[in-house]
Amino acid sequence: ASRISIFCNATGLNSTISTGTASGLDAIIYASDFLRLGRGKAVLAGGVHGLTPDIFWGAYRSGILSGSRNGDTEICAPFDKRRNGFVIGEAAALLVIERLEDALERNATIYAEIKGYGCTFNPDKISHDNIDTTQGVRCISMAMKDAGINSEEVSYISACANSSVTGDKMEAKIIKDYFGEYADKVPVSAIKSMTGECLDASGSLQCVAGILAIDNSIIPPTINYQEKDEECNLDCVPNNSRKSEVNNVLINSFSDTGNISSVIISK
Repeated sequence: ASRISIFCNATGLNSTISTGTASGLDAIIYASDFLRLGRGKAVLAGGVHGLTPDIFWGAYRSGILSGSRNGDTEICAPFDKRRNGFVIGEAAALLVIERLEDALERNATIYAEIKGYGCTFNPDKISHDNIDTTQGVRCISMAMKDAGINSEEVSYISACANSSVTGDKMEAKIIKDYFGEYADKVPVSAIKSMTGECLDASGSLQCVAGILAIDNSIIPPTINYQEKDEECNLDCVPNNSRKSEVNNVLINSFSDTGNISSVIISK
């Protein structure tokens, strides 16, 4: 953040948020809180991830990358039964976030509203046989309450799913546990099937995709989807985008560090 401020000669709030995969979304939440408290008029917030050899090698050696174990095929296929790890991506995604009255005063183009958000933390180690959805469900509940909407008003869920065997299963269960019967009706897609896991930038990249979904009335797909996994049995918008009115988007970010964040953006 300091490098960007130096480049732009910005002298206001300057903070770097480091919460793993949730970093980009947490930066947006932090900026929104800052504005809600009346401590500024506008904030440039988001996430950046640069892929370096040490990051790639560390992920490969830990066995979390697709194709890094036992000669598995390299494929990024969230919610698909064939998934075997993620593919690392590289990205930067930033949002100009400002108070509504200031945006209207300068006649700005308003793409979406940050309606609500929630943050929780899961201190327990998650494994394939030990998936606790409590904090994920609580996080979504906080965001929904903050936004003042109910389950049926969510037009689309931007999933954190990145083709992780355990992570995708956990998120699917969180969505089912919170939304109940509506979980089968709400579209849930994973843009990481197309971008790869961009780590610190993933949450803000999902926000940009959600904003474009609202602006263009198109829900992005989950590509590489071929084999149904009963444990991830959701409407994951398989392989092709879908034309649909999008009013409220729920964006999830679940970090391996235990940080859990959800943001709702609205038309």
